[in-house]
Amino acid sequence: MEGWFLSGSPTPTRRSSLGSTEVFVVVEAQVVENFDRFKQEIHKEKNQEMLDFRKTFLTFAAVGLVFAGTASAQVATLASLTPVNGSGFAAVEGVTESLPVIQVAFTTPNTGVSSATLVLTSNVPFTMGTVTSTGKLDVTAAINAVGGTAATSVTLTGPTTLTVVFSGLSGTDQTISNIFISNLRVNASLAPSSSQITLSATGVAGGGITGSLAAVPVAFVVASEVAPVLAGAPNQSLCTISSKTVYPVVTTTIQENFPSAFKTGAEVTNGSAIAASQGTVLAVTFTNLVPGVSYYVPSSVTGTGSLILTAYTGATGATPATATAVGSPSVPGLVLLTPTGTSATAYYGVTSANGALSKAPRSLCLKTFPRLHW
Repeated sequence: MEGWFLSGSPTPTRRSSLGSTEVFVVVEAQVVENFDRFKQEIHKEKNQEMLDFRKTFLTFAAVGLVFAGTASAQVATLASLTPVNGSGFAAVEGVTESLPVIQVAFTTPNTGVSSATLVLTSNVPFTMGTVTSTGKLDVTAAINAVGGTAATSVTLTGPTTLTVVFSGLSGTDQTISNIFISNLRVNASLAPSSSQITLSATGVAGGGITGSLAAVPVAFVVASEVAPVLAGAPNQSLCTISSKTVYPVVTTTIQENFPSAFKTGAEVTNGSAIAASQGTVLAVTFTNLVPGVSYYVPSSVTGTGSLILTAYTGATGATPATATAVGSPSVPGLVLLTPTGTSATAYYGVTSANGALSKAPRSLCLKTFPRLHW
């Protein structure tokens, strides 16, 4: 900014008289002196005004920095990703295995967030279905609490990528402490046994969330059952056996490989908007069967920890097998196996499990009964 200057300074008119000239010379000197003082005062005032302007400018700049700081706080920064209640298990045979509720935490404070976009990435494909009535993906995402304000949209933007969007946030929702994501499902059969299901998180530029989180294990991938154990029954003498009597021939012990591996249809659904068509179905195959002998298995088997299996006609677990009484004395509740060559398969669906109370793997024993024909 330039200083102020005066132009057109008055110059006194001289007279021909020497005396008058001397008088005017004195007056001119006083005028010049006074003018110099006036110029100094003007410059002092202007310099003071410029100084004041600089102070004002610096003050405005400081306020601008404060406002800029507030604007940057309108973004939530990723802090951590953890499975609620710890890592879970995913059966290596399962294609829609449920993952634990996921908690994504943010650094605080981050007030004034009006929208937020979060991207989750899994190391195996997501397999959540679409709810027919709403056309939305069967996933729940909420701010600050399970059951809090729901996400505007949750979409699959790739086989292993899930995008969660919150928009139009207001009130306490504009301070994001956590995002909870429920009912995530994955195809665990594409992961090697004894591996882990992992999730990573990333914010979207301009989407209200910044930062990224490296992949975190959220579930262990293991087989749902341990290898069955077979135990033979006591031998029967051919001289004493009867064609009308049913004799146990082998007992098969089946055990979970992790707690609650065997589930009912309701437990598979687990709060999802899409109901499971069946629970866990076990296929037990017997080989080296003797031709001409009818083999039976129980129509229902009760194991430990409220575990109950029911015999079905096939792997879909849709139709219960027909039970009948066999032999004399009569043995009720048996299902006839239908061999193919020298082998036959019995299918059992989990109809009662109460897995929520199961803290240890459960087991059950399946007896096979042959009946001789001659």
